[in-house]
Amino acid sequence: MSPLLSRSACLALIATSLSGCGKLADLRASIEELTEGFVAQGVVSGVVPPSDPLVAEALVGTDFEGGATSTFYLSSISPSGGFGQPIGDAELFAFGEGGVAASFSALGGGQYRAGTEEGLAYIANTELEISAHQGGQRHEMAALLPPAPRVSVPETLPSGMGLVIDAAGQGFDGLSITVLDLLTGAATWSNELTSVEAIYALSQGQGSVTVELPPEAFPVDGRYLVGVSGLVVADTADWVEVNARLSTLITGQFFFHSLCVADDPLICALAEEG
Repeated sequence: MSPLLSRSACLALIATSLSGCGKLADLRASIEELTEGFVAQGVVSGVVPPSDPLVAEALVGTDFEGGATSTFYLSSISPSGGFGQPIGDAELFAFGEGGVAASFSALGGGQYRAGTEEGLAYIANTELEISAHQGGQRHEMAALLPPAPRVSVPETLPSGMGLVIDAAGQGFDGLSITVLDLLTGAATWSNELTSVEAIYALSQGQGSVTVELPPEAFPVDGRYLVGVSGLVVADTADWVEVNARLSTLITGQFFFHSLCVADDPLICALAEEG
């Protein structure tokens, strides 16, 4: 007998020993959460539109150019009660404020992606609904889209120094930070959530709202963009036909701060003019 069947059988035996409809209903709900076969791990990211033309230009050609992106990983539940086989034949849609729909593209291996080119928009302080259609069933998820965090990033930083980003007390579950070279747009440091394991770890309370950027994040003197997003783990209580114990949806909006790294103030002045 598989571990999942064994666990389900034990739960059923426990249910027969409980009295009262309320206890049985609660237990039945717990069993359904545990055994529901559809697992979703997703991230929705937004970007505050830059007011500085130099910042906006630097984001062109990067993943942050459009202003909104989302990645989902869909899978079945395994016999042991963990992540199972990828689900690659689902149709995935996002519905934002006003019912505007975005359609996700399947990338293979159970991974799906949507961006502004597919109609995705990140509007802070509104709700985003995600609907997946697969095997004749509809799986419904939803999450609030938080605004970008308020953090202090200096305009200049001495060479060889790190930087601490602190967003404590703002209701976030973690921070996602990306450092870009202003001239090339290349990432020099990032802790973005790029795997199922990282997404799930954050949902289990393993995130931090204080992140220390090492000196290696700024490898040479020059201008950088420090993008900071406050992450919120969605409440799965009202999701429909989704394994609420294994599934996660994380949302957050980036704000990009301009930073010049140099010991000589003249370098920063020249970089500003350039």
